[in-house]
Amino acid sequence: MMDRGDCSFVHKVAKAEIFGAHAVIIANNNNEDINNLVMADDGNGKFVTIPAELISKKDADILKEYIKNNPEKEVSIELDFEIETKEQVTVSFYMISNMFKVYSIMNDFEKYFNELVEEKAINIQPHYVSNPHPLYELGVNSKGNSDLYEDCYGGGKYCITGFSINSMENIFGYDLNKLNNPITIIEENLMQKCIYKYAEEKKKPEIYYQYMTSFYENCIKKDNFTKECGKTNLLTSRELKTEIHKMNECVYGSFKFTNPSNTVESDKERRQVKNTILEDDNDIRNTYYVKYIPSILINGKVFWGNWTPENLLEVICSSLIKKPKICFSYGGLSGEKASSSSLTTYAILIIAFCFVITLGIFMYCRYKIQQNIHNNLDSSNFGHKINTVVTSYLSLKDTKKGDTSMSTLA
Repeated sequence: MMDRGDCSFVHKVAKAEIFGAHAVIIANNNNEDINNLVMADDGNGKFVTIPAELISKKDADILKEYIKNNPEKEVSIELDFEIETKEQVTVSFYMISNMFKVYSIMNDFEKYFNELVEEKAINIQPHYVSNPHPLYELGVNSKGNSDLYEDCYGGGKYCITGFSINSMENIFGYDLNKLNNPITIIEENLMQKCIYKYAEEKKKPEIYYQYMTSFYENCIKKDNFTKECGKTNLLTSRELKTEIHKMNECVYGSFKFTNPSNTVESDKERRQVKNTILEDDNDIRNTYYVKYIPSILINGKVFWGNWTPENLLEVICSSLIKKPKICFSYGGLSGEKASSSSLTTYAILIIAFCFVITLGIFMYCRYKIQQNIHNNLDSSNFGHKINTVVTSYLSLKDTKKGDTSMSTLA
C-alpha cells in the first residue's frame, strides 16, 4: 500500500512492480470523494502490467491503524476486479474526428472487428464530444460580437478548444488540432455521426467502420483533413456514394433553426443554434463522467492502459458471456477452455472415424462369409445331394406303402 502524492499514480505503480509487487493499493491523502478521481495515465501506463486500486483516506487509515496495532499479525487483502459480462459488448469511443489515436486503433482492430460483428458479440458506438468556450461558460453573449465564437457552433457551446495537447498528439508527435480548421472538424464530427446512424438503421455496422478506416488511410495519414477529402471518401464508398443526400439531411436536421421552414440557412445562423447530435453526445459523456478525450468505454467502464488491438480484444472477450472462437485464438483467454473444446472436437471425430471403420469391416466380413457359403454350396453339388435324398425318401415311402398293402391282404 502506498500513499498518494509526490509523483504520478503510474510512476508509483511502476516502481512497486520493479520491486516485486503483484498489486498496489494507493491510499488517498485527503478526504475527497474517490469516485470522482481517475488514476490517469501519464504516458507510461503501457509499461505497467500489475493492477492498482485507489482507496479513500478513511479506509486507508483503518488499515494502517490495524497494522500498527497488530504488528505480529499478517494482513491479507483481496482485490476483486469484477468485469460485467453481457451477451453483446458495447464499445464506445469518445473522440473528435481528427484524433489519430482513435483511427489507428480502429484500423488495427479491424481484423478482429469483422468476426466479432458476425458473432453479434460487439456493438460500436462513437460519441463526438465538444467543449464550451471559456467565455461561453462565463455567460458572455456573442450577439454583439459575431467573431467571438467563430471557431464554434451553438454560439460558443460546441467547440473543440480546451482538449489537452497530449490527447491530440499522434505518433508523429505533432498536434493535429493546429493543422485543421476547427469548424471543419466539427462538421466532420456531424458527418461521421450521421454515417453511423445510417449504418445502424441498415443494421450494417461495417459501413461506418469501413468509412473510418478509409478516412484514416486517405485523409488522416496523408495530413489531408479537409472537407473535400471527406466528400471524396464518401464518393468512393460503395455503400454511401448513392446515399450522400441522406447524410446531408441528417446533418442539416440536427440544427434547431429558429425558422425551420427555410431550406437554406446562413453559416452564421448554423453557428448560433443548438445542435441535437452534439448536445446528445455531450450529455452521454457527462452521464459516464468521461474526462479524457479520446477514451474507450467497455460496457460503460473506461478502458485504461495501452491501446493495442490485442488488449482491446482481451477486455471485450472478458466482458462476453459466450466467448467466440476468436477469443481463444487471440483474445488472451486461458488455453484450458480452448484445449478442452479442441479435445472434445477431436474426440468426436475419432469416435466417428472408428465407427465408420468398424462398420466397414463388419460389412466386408459379412460379404466374405456370404460369398464363402455360396462357393461351398456350388463346389459340393449340394443341389444334387438334396435331389438324391428326396428321391431316396420317396422310394422308401413307396416301399412302406407296399408293405402295408400286403399286410392288409393277408
